[in-house]
Amino acid sequence: MTKKHRSGSQKRQRDVALSVRFTKAERNEIHAKAQAVGLTAGAYLRMLALDVPPPRSSRVPTQPRKDVAQLLGHLGKVGSNVNQIAKALNSPGDNPSQAAIEDALRTVTDIRSACMSALGRNP
Repeated sequence: MTKKHRSGSQKRQRDVALSVRFTKAERNEIHAKAQAVGLTAGAYLRMLALDVPPPRSSRVPTQPRKDVAQLLGHLGKVGSNVNQIAKALNSPGDNPSQAAIEDALRTVTDIRSACMSALGRNP
């Protein structure tokens, strides 16, 4: 018998609720702290209580993620230009400076690594 593919919400194994009472001030503080790190209150409390990492999508707040993703897109365009320059280097005629190209490529690589780290990914 084969297993059927389940949607993400059906895969969840968390089927037991735990009730904890807080004052309104405590609840507000928990919500504020959770929101500050881009988590729901439940995910925030689970992270603290069980010492588990937050969900990957929540590790970087939404707007900086969008900015970094956009920056990575621009870096892809720069990388394409560098490839075109490299092609020109292999063609006869006037060639751009090899040192300038290598410096540009190092810069692009450094920026890409920084962006990937900011997104919580391995460069």
